[in-house]
Amino acid sequence: MNPNLKDIVKEELQKLLDVGFIYPILDSEWVSPLLLVPKKNWKWRIYVDYMELNKATKKDHFPLPFINQVLYGLAGKKVFSFLDGFSGYNQIQIRPEDQDKTTFMCPWGTFS
Repeated sequence: MNPNLKDIVKEELQKLLDVGFIYPILDSEWVSPLLLVPKKNWKWRIYVDYMELNKATKKDHFPLPFINQVLYGLAGKKVFSFLDGFSGYNQIQIRPEDQDKTTFMCPWGTFS
C-alpha cells in the first residue's frame, strides 16, 4: 500500500470500527483485498474487492424495479424509507451467519 495513503485508510477503518460497522476477525474462509479509490471530489474511498465472492454467490433472478415503478408505488404515501442514496454504500445489514464472507485484510488486521 502506498505509504502516503496509509493514514487515509487507517482513518476510514477507525471510523467504521468506532460505529461498529466492522469488527476484527481472526479467521475466515473468505478474505478479500481492500482497495483505495479516488472520488470525483479528490478525496479517497475504501472498497473491498468482492469479485471472487461474487463469482461464488448464487445469483438473484429478481432484478430491482425501475425507478418509475418505485415512484408510482410511493404516490400518495405519507411516510417512506430508503437506502442512503447520497453515500451509496454501507446500508445493508448482513446476516450474522454470513458476515464472515465479508472479511477483508489490510496492514492493520483482518476485519469483517
